[in-house]
Amino acid sequence: MGATLLTWGFVKGDVGSKQCVICDGASPGEVNAIDDWFRTAFKRQDTTPPATISHILSYGVAPLAGLGLTVVAATADERGDEAPLNALLVMQASVAAVLVKEAFSLAIRRERPYVHALDGDAKQAELAKGDPLESFPSGHVASAMAIFSAAGTIASMRGYRLAPMIWITGAILGVTISYLRMAADQHYFTDNLAGAGIGLGVGAAVPLIFHRPLGKPRPAGLRWLDGAMVGSQNVPGGRVVSVGWAF
Repeated sequence: MGATLLTWGFVKGDVGSKQCVICDGASPGEVNAIDDWFRTAFKRQDTTPPATISHILSYGVAPLAGLGLTVVAATADERGDEAPLNALLVMQASVAAVLVKEAFSLAIRRERPYVHALDGDAKQAELAKGDPLESFPSGHVASAMAIFSAAGTIASMRGYRLAPMIWITGAILGVTISYLRMAADQHYFTDNLAGAGIGLGVGAAVPLIFHRPLGKPRPAGLRWLDGAMVGSQNVPGGRVVSVGWAF
């Protein structure tokens, strides 16, 4: 997954539509009532400071805090030997969430708020550079929430006493980053909401589905996977793959 994400970073500028696929209102700046309300309320006149701070929190503070708290939680229960594996699983979940986010961005192609507010030559100039069509969903929010969702899920499954601290810290950072991305006019409210959903969902799903503690049942909502069966058999001219469930 890491190699895929790294490769994608080099080629994604040449892939995908150069025009919005899911487009907002026809007039510059016209958008649905919910996104319009949040943009009007939170957008700052000078967007550079919130944009810079959001980069620092999402790609600096969040990874360090998320991984650091998993170590602290394990060490506090005198189980520090579990910390390296915990960190690896958090990284796995966060990379998976970013890949899901990139797939959505490639399919949706929504103009960022500041781009949608432009018109004429100014808009065409912005569309020709950077990533102006990656408004939905928010990668900053998805990345940060995936880290803390995975770390919190792992800490909760391990039974660490400090697991709530991870969840609380993640919630605070997630809300802060969401605000900053709207203040910087880089994302709408619904972009952040979708990013949070991807981060929380993928971040929790990876450890829950693939790395639950040995000898413990899956959570109730995932127990249907216990009866899953996959089979493969060579036949003349090819191969048959079968998928089924035992109830």
